[in-house]
Amino acid sequence: MTVVTDPRVELPPTAQRVLAAARQIVLDEGFSRLTLSRIAKVSGEKNTAAVKYYFGNKAGLVHVLLDTVIYDVIGQLDVPEHEVRAGTPGEALAQEERILSQPSDALRIWYDLLPHATREPELLERIRTSYERFIELHEEQVAAAVGVASTGPGERRLAALLSALSDGIALQALIGPRHFDMDEVLATLQVLLDHGLPALRDQPMGTATTER
Repeated sequence: MTVVTDPRVELPPTAQRVLAAARQIVLDEGFSRLTLSRIAKVSGEKNTAAVKYYFGNKAGLVHVLLDTVIYDVIGQLDVPEHEVRAGTPGEALAQEERILSQPSDALRIWYDLLPHATREPELLERIRTSYERFIELHEEQVAAAVGVASTGPGERRLAALLSALSDGIALQALIGPRHFDMDEVLATLQVLLDHGLPALRDQPMGTATTER
């Protein structure tokens, strides 16, 4: 699995308090309330200098905040072997999607930050990089499921699709629409994967075509 280092580990105590305050503000009040003065108040610092000293500026703090979110989401996959009940490749991938889609504080922060990325170029670039890491994680999962050492074009496209699916499933799990049932959705995904993965192994996908 992709090795991701917890960005909090090497931060000094004051920086950790500032970062923890930023996470709590976004979680409880939303990204729009993440101001230097609010961070100083919630973290217990007397002024805003700590953000600039440890993170350069607010954008630098947000970058580290995103890294902690990525670490926490990927860390959900680190489950004991006895808890893994995967049988078929489709079941294995569906189980990974279940783990990645579970509602959590990290996902709530992630979805709060996403809308702002379209208006803030630095945040957009950081989130784009984060998505590349998520897709890379899915590529590793697909490779393990189909039993290959590295992914080809077909597996990479499937990884991108699974990444988008986990986003949508997680968002629905957080919002809780009336008729959404994660178990049913993932059971359907498993059926599709169990039927589709053999074809993917035997004949790597090329450019999609449609009959007229």
